[in-house]
Amino acid sequence: MRVPGALYAARGRAPQNEKDVPFQEILPLRLKNTVSGKADSGSDVACLQEMGVLFACLKDNEFVEKYCHKEISQFQNCYKCYMDRKFEAKKTV
Repeated sequence: MRVPGALYAARGRAPQNEKDVPFQEILPLRLKNTVSGKADSGSDVACLQEMGVLFACLKDNEFVEKYCHKEISQFQNCYKCYMDRKFEAKKTV
């Protein structure tokens, strides 16, 4: 006995038989050897403490850089060390 199509009209489409639609493998079903690094690009923060001290000094001194020479040099040294460590880490990978 065939089920009339009017019964399925209220719910949309009639269900398909899985045996009539075979699985076709387009790409191989295995994982890649590498992981994309897109998620890690935004999470790396360098010298946050030094940057905060520098901005506090600049705010107190009306954003005149000559009064905050010590804080600027500390921030630049921190950033230089960070870039050196990042370069070395990238070289070893």
